[in-house]
Amino acid sequence: MAKRLIASGADVNEARKLDGTTPVYVAAQWGKLSVVERLIVAGADIHVARSTDGARAVHTASYHGHYHVVDRLIMAGADVNAARREGATPLYMAAHQGHLAVVDRLIAAGADIDKSCTSKGDTPVHIAAQQGHLAVVARLTEAAAAAIVEVEAGLVGGGGAGAGPAGAAA
Repeated sequence: MAKRLIASGADVNEARKLDGTTPVYVAAQWGKLSVVERLIVAGADIHVARSTDGARAVHTASYHGHYHVVDRLIMAGADVNAARREGATPLYMAAHQGHLAVVDRLIAAGADIDKSCTSKGDTPVHIAAQQGHLAVVARLTEAAAAAIVEVEAGLVGGGGAGAGPAGAAA
């Protein structure tokens, strides 16, 4: 269906009036990798945020645990540190749902593990712990420790993405 619509000249970036949801957002939400791929090739803007909450395709794919869609969006240049209006990042959303493979992919792509994502200052590790996702808590803790070691060893500059408070202080 998507192939035929694209071939007939459908606007791949046309958002629904109700909530600003774009075709690539919907395809990402449902984990439809082949549709996401076709839309990207056809020129879909993966950076368009939904009008109701500022979520992008990478947010919904992360929340729903669609690893391959998240990977494709990252390869197309998705901002892994983009925040929804309330502050949630793709990493926060994946951590909330306990999607370890997605958490790993986002960290590998440079997601800021220490970014405050709520008005209370919650980070991805906070929400993972609150939801009881112990494997995600362990991975985020390991990633934070590795970032601290790199900064202290002088391997990376302080204050960069993923460096967190320890990086900023170095």
